[in-house]
Amino acid sequence: MDWKNTLIFKCKIYVKNHVVKKNNRPIYKNKATNKVFLGKSNKLVEAENHMISSLRQAWFNWPEFPKNPIAYPVNVKMVFFFNEQEFFTKKGNVSKHIPDLSNLYQLVEDCLQKASILENDHWIAGHDGSRRSPTLDQSYLEIEISSL
Repeated sequence: MDWKNTLIFKCKIYVKNHVVKKNNRPIYKNKATNKVFLGKSNKLVEAENHMISSLRQAWFNWPEFPKNPIAYPVNVKMVFFFNEQEFFTKKGNVSKHIPDLSNLYQLVEDCLQKASILENDHWIAGHDGSRRSPTLDQSYLEIEISSL
């Protein structure tokens, strides 16, 4: 099968809100080594579990479900849809509370690996077409994985 420029996987995941992995993480101290490390907030754990579960379900229901995780360079297009009221201010500007696109990638990339869709997230060679966008619907994420 020729994988060149081929759609490998596509899904739509509804979320309560888009969570950024690096923000609001609790700081813990290892009692044995006295080293400080970042933990996961309950909000992050909940978002991660929901994302992994939704990705696995979509992956197993994909008509051309591959037996093995993807282990070659791919483009992962992620479109983060935010409810219009959250996306815009009353003046019609994009809200400063909407996370940067680059910060939104990390949770999804890690979940694609934990859901065994990607062997390793280092196989992501690009994010062509990714963006943040308003919607009248509830917040959701569309993911398209295609070969390069």
